[in-house]
Amino acid sequence: MNFKDLERINTFATKNASNALSKITGSPSAINYFKVAIGSIKMFQPFMDDKEIKVATVVPFTQALEGTSVLVLKLEDALILSRLFLRKKPSTNKKLSEMEICALNEIGNIVAGSYTTILSNMLGKKILTHPPIFTSGVFDTLISEFKKLMKPASKNVVVIDISFSIEQPKLRGKFFVILKLADIEEDLKITA
Repeated sequence: MNFKDLERINTFATKNASNALSKITGSPSAINYFKVAIGSIKMFQPFMDDKEIKVATVVPFTQALEGTSVLVLKLEDALILSRLFLRKKPSTNKKLSEMEICALNEIGNIVAGSYTTILSNMLGKKILTHPPIFTSGVFDTLISEFKKLMKPASKNVVVIDISFSIEQPKLRGKFFVILKLADIEEDLKITA
C-alpha cells in the first residue's frame, strides 16, 4: 500500500461518514474539503489562531490502529446540528442543553464509527472506538484536549482533514481523524 492507497481508503471512509451524517440529520451533507497529510499535531496551527468558541466531540480509538476523531463546530452550528438530530424546532436559545450535548456526542460517535468501519475493513486492522468526549472553547484549547489523548510517542501522525456542510439549514463543520503513523507506517512503506 502507498500514500495514494491511503488517500483512496480515506475517500471511501469520508463518504461513508458523510452518508451517515445525512441519514441521522435528514439533510444532505457535502464534503467541501478533504486532505490526507503526514506530519505532527502542529499541523493544526492555522486553526489555533481562530479565537471563536467551538465545540468538539472527540472519539478516541485503539487496538491495531490508534488515534482519535474530532468533530468540530462553531457554537451556532452545533446548536443547529444537535437540534436537527433531535428533530427540534429552531430556538433563540444560544446555549447547549445537556440533551443537545448528548446529541452531539452521539453524532460524533456515529460519524466516527462510520468512518472507522471502512478504515478498519480496508486496512484489515481492528479498531475499537471509545465513548465520545465533549469539550468546548477556542480551537487551541480543543487541540490541547485531544493531544492528551494521543500517546507522547506518537509525534508523527496521519491527519485527515475534512470540511463538511449541510445546506438546509446552513451549517459548516470540520472532522479530523488523527492516526498514529507508527500503526500504519509498515503498510505504507513511507516515513514522515
